[in-house]
Amino acid sequence: MNVLFVCSGNIGRSQMAMEYFKRLGVGKTASAGTRVTVENEKIGDREDAQNVLEVMREDGIEMSSNRRTTLVPEMLADFDKAIVMAEPDRTPEWLSSSPKFEYWEIPNVNGMPIEQLRKVRDAIKSKVRDLATLATQSQDKITAFRQHVVAAAGNLNFVHHKWFVPWHLEIVEKLADELCDYYPDADKELINVMVWMHDYGKILDFDDQYQKTLVAGRAKLQELGFATEFTDRVITYIEALDKKLEIDLRAAPIEVQIVSSADGCSHMVGPFLEIFWHEATDKTFTNKTFKELMDLNRKKVDKDWNYKIVLPEARRAFEARYIFHREQSGELPEKFF
Repeated sequence: MNVLFVCSGNIGRSQMAMEYFKRLGVGKTASAGTRVTVENEKIGDREDAQNVLEVMREDGIEMSSNRRTTLVPEMLADFDKAIVMAEPDRTPEWLSSSPKFEYWEIPNVNGMPIEQLRKVRDAIKSKVRDLATLATQSQDKITAFRQHVVAAAGNLNFVHHKWFVPWHLEIVEKLADELCDYYPDADKELINVMVWMHDYGKILDFDDQYQKTLVAGRAKLQELGFATEFTDRVITYIEALDKKLEIDLRAAPIEVQIVSSADGCSHMVGPFLEIFWHEATDKTFTNKTFKELMDLNRKKVDKDWNYKIVLPEARRAFEARYIFHREQSGELPEKFF
């Protein structure tokens, strides 16, 4: 987890929290202030920062070379969470309304006696440790679910067991991660789980894949210890993905749009459609002619393009691939030269 710590002056609270988070090594971090008076000022040069520096030295952390930074909206793009200790009247609305916003009620340390400041330091240290623990536990759960899906996809009874993970799920994961760069407010943990959930039922029971995803998928997330609210969101969003022919996914939550677009685009990457041809004698395409297989491939890329790939960034990047795959499926141009 990457965390931005924010207070008002970027002299005390946010600097302390950032240093403790750095020490734990669980992700990228930075600090900023909503009311910084001197940009890039070394806090060691400020008389009112000396007590803060002293109590942090007592805990083995030297901060005198840290510099003050003004918070700007663009900073949020690089972080999963913004922990804000600035007072509400010093917190901009764009920050408090962000889904990344989390408020910690920590008193302003400016002018605070050193005895009281030590208590604030310890409170910040404790909260940062708890935050890091939650982040680690959350990532551990996601990793466990990913590993479970990978193992299940290797089952010989699954028709696509030879290639499904490296040539589909891992590509969806990569594409979704890249799309998140365009939508920094998207919930990346939710997206990660959705990537590995969206074909879960297909892996377990090809003939009843949609219902299997909703039922067995929910049960597995609960077994791994995911929160009920989080699990409910995953299942609700997966249901939306499966209703792509009934609803306009452009109006769906951004996490749905990201996973849907990544899934649709993934079918045009690598050997996905060609592998379908290789499996022509399997249960998926039993007794189909080459012409029928070409028609199926064209219908698949058309469905992806018209219903799944909804984000403009994905459509711009993959339009040429879409045209190419339609040609590969028999839609030849009137002229080649």
